[in-house]
Parts: sequence; structure tokens; C-alpha cells
Amino acid sequence: MNKLYEMYEVSSDLASKLQGIDFCMFAAHYDNRSYKINTDLESIQLPLGQRIIFNYHKFIPTETVDKEIYDSYKCLRFEHIFDCTSDGDDVNCLIDLDIADGSIVGIDISSFSIPDLFKIIYLLKEIKRVKTIYAFYNEPDHYHFENGVFTNYEYLQGERKYQTLPGYYSSGDQEDELLVLFLGYDKNVAEYVRKEANTHEVIAINGFPAYILKSKDWSLMNNYDFLTNLPRDKILSVNATNPFLVYNSLVDIKNLYPNYILNLCVLGSKPMALGACVFSLENSSNVKVTYPYPQHYNTKTSRSSSKSWCYIIEF
Repeated sequence: MNKLYEMYEVSSDLASKLQGIDFCMFAAHYDNRSYKINTDLESIQLPLGQRIIFNYHKFIPTETVDKEIYDSYKCLRFEHIFDCTSDGDDVNCLIDLDIADGSIVGIDISSFSIPDLFKIIYLLKEIKRVKTIYAFYNEPDHYHFENGVFTNYEYLQGERKYQTLPGYYSSGDQEDELLVLFLGYDKNVAEYVRKEANTHEVIAINGFPAYILKSKDWSLMNNYDFLTNLPRDKILSVNATNPFLVYNSLVDIKNLYPNYILNLCVLGSKPMALGACVFSLENSSNVKVTYPYPQHYNTKTSRSSSKSWCYIIEF
């Protein structure tokens, strides 16, 4: 991928900018913005081809009111419903799906977990040979904090297991490793990753500008202990809504550290994860991707939605 890119806000004229989609993928979720992209795309009459919903059991809520939101997909039209009871079910389902070479695939990245997003895009590019992906994302308008902004925001809950993502392990012979950590709001997770990675060098990337003006400060405050141990020139900022700027920043980091394996760990936004994913697939010889897998996810992360975006990825 070069420095050029295409991203559009989802609006009435979006359909004129895109070709018809062959398959479009969504994840069942009980975040209030879970199915907004599906509704928005229908309203502008963008052909979505065969629609697929991933029913992840790890996201099924226990509270009745939240389960009603989660089960809303049953009232929508989906040609394929994949019941993902265990890790890896999403990949197995897609392998069996008849996606032809060169198909255009849409995916609403809003409600997939970051490891699942990496796995699915890996499969689409490397196994199914998809050339074009339309990635859709709905910004949160207001985050849900259980006990206050600077007290507790946990998306990754319980004990964690730090691992390399399947398909994203460098086969290069570099001896030195650089941890590139995209910050989120989870308190103490960044420091946990740093200790587990045990790398020679660390660069932290904060999502700024962010969706919500003050969220830059939330991220910096919740990662204060981690950041105070880093030199100022190892703390960078990248627009949280723009995967292409993330990609370009990683190109710059790679050029500064040509003899290092880049260990990418994304705790930040889904667009940031998308940019890191594309970069990883195009630089697989000296990049690996890691993640602190949690026991379970807190899926009630936002209360309302804002702008919706379409990112065009060409492989």
C-alpha cells in the first residue's frame, strides 16, 4: 500500500463511490451501535450481497435488556449465521464459504474483537485472495465507564494470556525486537504487555485526535505509570479514526528500525487495528502481532453512536 488512501463518511452519496459488495460481515453484539452500519447501508441502498453475522458466544450478555440488543440481528436479513462457540470458529466458517478470487468483501469492524478482526482479514487476503475490502466503522459518541472516567474502564477483564496471533509471527532473522503498543483506556494493561513482551525497545502510540475530545486525556491518565518510564520521543500520536495514517506511521517506524522485528500490540481503536493489520500483512517478514487475550470481554463499552466511516483497502 502506498501513501494514497480512500475513506468516506457514510452518507447518501457513498453508494456512487463504491462497487457492489459480494459479502458483508457483521458481529452480533450488545453495544448500542452494533447494527447501525447495517441500517445505514440499507438506507442509502448500497447492495450488500450475502450478509453474514458472527454469533460469538463470548459476547452473549446475561442481562435481559442487553440480550435484547444482542438478539436484534434475528430481526434483520442475514443469509449466513455463524455460531462461534469457541476461538477459531470464525476462521473455520469462512474457509468453507465460497468467496471467489477478487471478490469485494465488506466488514463492519465496530463489534469484532481485535484478534478476530486480524484473523478474518488474514484469511480474506491470504486464503481467499480477496483484493478489495470495504471496512465500515461506527464511532462511539459516548463511552461507558462503570465507576468513573479515571477509575475503571475495563474492556479486557479477568486474567490475561499474552500471545502471538496465529498467522502473524515473523519468519525473519532479526535478533532485536521493538514493541509498538497502541494505547487504550484499560488501566495497567499496557504495563502488563510491556513486561510480557520483554523487548529491547518500546514505542507507545496514543489515539489523537480521538472521537471524543477529552478521550486523549483519559488514555494518557490511565496509562500514566507506563508512560512515565518512556522517553518523550518514544510516545507518538496518530488519528484514532484513520487506519491509513496508522499504516504510514508504521512505515516510518520500520524505516527507523530496519533491523528490528516490530511487535505490534493494539489496545486502541478498531481503525488503528485495521491499519496495523494491513501493515502486518504487507510486511510479514519482520512483523509479528501480539495481544493480551482476556478471560472475558466487557462488551458494554459505549452508550451511543456518532459518525460512520468506510475505509477502502486494496491489496
